[in-house]
Amino acid sequence: MPLVPNPPRFLSDLTSAANVLRLIRSAPYSTRLVAIPDGVALNVGYLSLRQSQVINYFRGMKRISFFLPDGYQALDLAGPMAVFSSASDLSRDAYELETVGLSERPIKSNAGLRIIPDLSIQSVEPPHTLVFVGGPGARKLNPSATERQRLLNLANSSQRVVSICTGAFLAAELGLFDGKAATTHWRHQEEFQERYPRTFVQPDRLYTSDGKFWSSAGVTAGIDLALALVREDLGDAVAAGVARQLVVYLHREGGQNQYAEGLRVQLGTSGMFSELLDWIRANLPADLSISVLAARLGMSERHFQRQFKKELGVPATTLVEQLRIEHAQQLLKNPSTSISSVSAAVGFNSPDSFRRAFERVISISPSFYQNRFQENG
Repeated sequence: MPLVPNPPRFLSDLTSAANVLRLIRSAPYSTRLVAIPDGVALNVGYLSLRQSQVINYFRGMKRISFFLPDGYQALDLAGPMAVFSSASDLSRDAYELETVGLSERPIKSNAGLRIIPDLSIQSVEPPHTLVFVGGPGARKLNPSATERQRLLNLANSSQRVVSICTGAFLAAELGLFDGKAATTHWRHQEEFQERYPRTFVQPDRLYTSDGKFWSSAGVTAGIDLALALVREDLGDAVAAGVARQLVVYLHREGGQNQYAEGLRVQLGTSGMFSELLDWIRANLPADLSISVLAARLGMSERHFQRQFKKELGVPATTLVEQLRIEHAQQLLKNPSTSISSVSAAVGFNSPDSFRRAFERVISISPSFYQNRFQENG
């Protein structure tokens, strides 16, 4: 459906969108008429269209609306916007970008950056892509019933719905991710899953898609997602050009576990496993089999495994492996440390078994991790 209902006859007579683009951009702001070849005039005021909307009508550019909550994360907005803006530079204005708020009052980021949105949710037309920007405010936003319905209508009318970082909380709150796969910042995944059990959380994805719904992990993963959308819309060459222009990876290896903190077990618990957990962390190179751990507490192996999982939420073998990998991550930051020495230091029988476990938990190889995160002395 065209942006202009029943457009004047001369619109259909124009054959060169590039001419329209050039003429509109060259016209003074005080001028309401833009001269068109063959004596036709385009009355911008009569059409009641913004310049970008007129261009959009002729060129079919994709309009992307970024919805900002109070307390948004500036990088969740700026990163993807930079990707789409760069893609437009390389591909003749492929995207029109706009910011949207619950109202048109200024919106303050969690770092204090204030933005006056281009439009409110009441005045914006359904875009091609609706983006829910994350940040602390995204997890706390409590829109009114009217605002919820308007956001839901916008999402349902958009061809694509995207969440960046904790923007997934906004989308899930509207029920958009019910029965869908989604991801969010690793720090908030547990809260997200508890609040929205009908969403299938993908814990180690930098971004994921399910039909028209896309979601990214934390902060800069929004850039990875935006590059994937550019690749889908405009092809590999344009996406690669954007990545070069922004000096980022076109495709990052691994998932967000490589950036996350280690396993968050309750190491300070006063329960029966408190001393055992301290002992495990202090003896990672030792034999930490179920039989050894159960014997330290005077339990049968079966009873130990059942109680351990009940108390800590994960099997003992899983916890031991993850604690070993967590410590290995710290050791690998030293560029002079070999993979084999790290393997032995954290209790693996061979470098090969260490590599397999590391890739299973972190999704990249130990050597790749060391090259990416090594600390220079």
